[in-house]
Amino acid sequence: MTIILKGIKAYEAVVDGKVPAEGAYATEVDAFNHLCDTASTIFIQVVSQDILENIVELEKPYRMWTWLRTEYYRHSAYAPVSQILNLVSPRTQYFGNNLSDFQSKFVSQWLHHTKLSKGSSDLDHKRFEMFLKKGKAKRDFWMGFLFKTP
Repeated sequence: MTIILKGIKAYEAVVDGKVPAEGAYATEVDAFNHLCDTASTIFIQVVSQDILENIVELEKPYRMWTWLRTEYYRHSAYAPVSQILNLVSPRTQYFGNNLSDFQSKFVSQWLHHTKLSKGSSDLDHKRFEMFLKKGKAKRDFWMGFLFKTP
């Protein structure tokens, strides 16, 4: 999401809460309002219905971002552990009739976990990140979900 916000030049307004200076020109205020409207529209389009019900009332994208970050961002010692549980949860979470859906979900969980491990300062999390970087680990996890074990 931060990449998208940077791409539309709304990052400072949405993430940092920056607003036009008092006495700013009308064109600057209009541009700011346009960026905020665009960011709000993006949020509304990409979140699930249950999240939408919570953020739509906030109206301003900075307030939406703050709520989302407070509610869902986890940078704690438990966050990588929680993500490991998501990654290695029963194959029924992933497995279905569509291999590309399975692959997409698996890669998403894998990337999320490597990002959490990389962002941690804990030595054990760093070691796990090194393990995850190995292509064999990713392959073995992926293959493990595809085949039933006796």
